[in-house]
Amino acid sequence: MRGADIFIGLMSGTSADAIDAVMTRFKGDGAIETIASHSKAMPEGLKAHIFALQSGASRDIYDVCRLDAELAQHYAASVDSLIAKTSVERTDIAAIGNHGQTLLHRPDDNPAFTLQIGDNHRLAELTGITRWAERGGGKESRYRGARENTKKTKERDS
Repeated sequence: MRGADIFIGLMSGTSADAIDAVMTRFKGDGAIETIASHSKAMPEGLKAHIFALQSGASRDIYDVCRLDAELAQHYAASVDSLIAKTSVERTDIAAIGNHGQTLLHRPDDNPAFTLQIGDNHRLAELTGITRWAERGGGKESRYRGARENTKKTKERDS
């Protein structure tokens, strides 16, 4: 892989208004260069489906799984559109970082949990690019939340 310094980042926020994609290059001096960006509006039907699952109007596991796969297809289309704006080859891209679409986020529950969807395995297959999936704000925030809840439980039970 020639371009191990080029990465793609994907984000679809709580508002589910769009899928935002950015291609960056990490330079040897620590600087980050934005190569290209792309924003794709979330289709209204998909947005409605996300909101139905977030609100609890639907909690059917089939709906969650179907949306997980469907979002991966939309993420892959965003990656394709982003790459098309550049002269960068897929083989030059080190990885895709994808937070996913949050359906449930319960940092104060015990145990704390969060659920993001957007099948990253499917995304890797559709794009041909290694996947990196950041779930729930990254390891540190997840572990920190878990540590805090464990500490609260021990204090309560003592």
